[in-house]
Amino acid sequence: MNVKCCCLILTDACNLNCSYCYERRKSPRRMTFATARQIIEQEFETVAKSELFDSLRVEFFGGEPFLEFELMRQIVEWTTSAPRPVPYSFFATTNGTLITPEIKEWLDAQKELVNVGLSYDGTPEMQNVNRSNSAKDVDLDFFLSRYPNQTIKTTISKQTLGSFAEGVEFLTELGFKVNPSCACGEDWDESDYDEFRRQLARLAKYFLERPELEPIELLNVPFYRLLEPKTTRPRCGAGVGFVAYDAAGDEFPCHLFAPVVLEGGKALSKEEFQRRLAQPDRRCDACLAFNVCTICVGYNYGTSGELTRQDRATCELFQRRCQVSAWFKTQQFKWKKEKGEPFSVDEIDEMKGALLYYKNCGQLGFQNETEENVYV
Repeated sequence: MNVKCCCLILTDACNLNCSYCYERRKSPRRMTFATARQIIEQEFETVAKSELFDSLRVEFFGGEPFLEFELMRQIVEWTTSAPRPVPYSFFATTNGTLITPEIKEWLDAQKELVNVGLSYDGTPEMQNVNRSNSAKDVDLDFFLSRYPNQTIKTTISKQTLGSFAEGVEFLTELGFKVNPSCACGEDWDESDYDEFRRQLARLAKYFLERPELEPIELLNVPFYRLLEPKTTRPRCGAGVGFVAYDAAGDEFPCHLFAPVVLEGGKALSKEEFQRRLAQPDRRCDACLAFNVCTICVGYNYGTSGELTRQDRATCELFQRRCQVSAWFKTQQFKWKKEKGEPFSVDEIDEMKGALLYYKNCGQLGFQNETEENVYV
C-alpha cells in the first residue's frame, strides 16, 4: 500500500542532550490534543480523497515523544474509538529511556497498531558517549522482544566513528536489525571519510562470513539504477508522502523544517518549496552515483539554504559507502556463482551496476583494502 506519513512533533523538549543533535532550538512547547485531533482528521480526509495513497501512518516525534505519553495514548485511543475512512497505523521514535512498566503494558496492548523504533548508538560505551550516559536507562531486551523486525537506529558521531563496526556487530549479535547512519552537521574531514570506509569494509567482511544475517542497509546500494537513464534524482518524499506538524499545528515538508530545528524566518510556502525542489544541483550531473544518491532536502536547506544542494561531507561519505557496497556485492555474486546457483534477472542487473561502479572506483581514489579478485 502507498502510505502517507504524518509526523506529529508532540514536544520540542527532550530529556537527553545528545552530542550530535540537530534540534538546537528545544523548548517546553507541546502539542495539545485538540491540535492533534484536527491534524489527524484533516489527514484522514486528504488520504481518502487521494489517488496517491491508500493508508495513513501517524508518527510520534519530538524531542522525545514519550515525554508526552499521555497525549500519545489519548490520540491513539481517540483514533480507534470510531470508524476511519482508510487503514492506519502509528509509529513512535524514542531514545528508550522513559519506557516505564506502565508504558510497556500499554504498548503490549497496542502491539498490532503501534510500532516503536529505538535509537541506540552501538555498544553501551558508545551510547554513553553520544547520548548523555543513558545506556543503563534503556531496556534493550524489551525492544528486541516486542519489536523484533523493527530496525534500531544507530547514529555515528565523530567520537564513536572508530567503534562504528564494533557497535553494529554488538547490536547484531544481540539479535537487532541495525540501521546506522552518520550524524548530520558534524565537522567530518578526510581522515573521517577514510575511517568510515575502513569501518564499513570490516562490516562487509563480517556479513560475508555470516550469510544467514541480513546485511545493514549501508551495504545495499541499489546499483541496478545505474543502468537506467539519468532522469530525476531520487528524493526522500518530504512534502508529498511525508509531512510534519509542529507543536502549534503548523505544517512543514518534514521535521527538519520545523522551528525546533531551523531558526525563525526560514519557513517556505508550499509553492516556494516545489519551485526550489525543481532546481537541481548541476555539480552532481556528472557523478557516477547520481541515480542511487537520495537527497535529504531538509538537511540541505538547513546547511545551504537550498533544497537540492548537497554538502561535501554528504557526498564524500556516500561515495565511500558506494565503494564498499560495490565490493561487497561483487563478493556475494562471486560466492553465489561458485556454488552454481542461478541468478535472477534482477540480480544480473544489480551485478552489472555494482561492477560498473566498482570498475570506476579507481578514478575516485578508492583503494581496495581487501585486494581480492572481483571477477564474477
